[in-house]
Amino acid sequence: MKKIVWLLFIFFLIVPGALYGASGTSQIFVEEFLAYMKALPATPTSDDANKIVDRFYASDILLGKSTLDVEGLTGAQKKEMAGLFDRLLKKKIFLELPGWNAYFKNCSIGSVKKEGLEDRVIVKTMIEPAKAFEMVFIISKNQTGYKIADFEMNGVLLSRNFRGQFNRIFNEEGYAGIVARLTQKLNSPLTH
Repeated sequence: MKKIVWLLFIFFLIVPGALYGASGTSQIFVEEFLAYMKALPATPTSDDANKIVDRFYASDILLGKSTLDVEGLTGAQKKEMAGLFDRLLKKKIFLELPGWNAYFKNCSIGSVKKEGLEDRVIVKTMIEPAKAFEMVFIISKNQTGYKIADFEMNGVLLSRNFRGQFNRIFNEEGYAGIVARLTQKLNSPLTH
């Protein structure tokens, strides 16, 4: 009996996340993401942003959540919009990266909660001694592994923010308006 207990203890000691099942795997994924973000140079490049989105984000899932109410799009329109959205996400991350260093220096994973097919990984961070807050990464698993499918800060989901914008533009200007706005944002000057 003691031998089995020791074997289980060693197994759980050697295999981080073994106690967590799927949630443990998403927790390890977020730990990798945080380590990657902490290791970024003080002045990240657009290539850094591209790698972050390609490696860690499921922009297709984020777009799907953001356009739940946009109906009647053809396959070609969805594909065009997905390409524009992916490029815009990379640009947005690049523009915001310099300010992110402070968020990732002093952070730790608080908890992992399973919600349907996704995991909510809560990361606690402190920018200044008196300024602590939580970031929530919504993690989904696809054929290439775990990815960030959404992000929440101060109680606001990124997809909900995009969803409101997409709905308003689609209702006022149609699909052409959404494409025009995404293209306009992509063509605007890169400034931090």
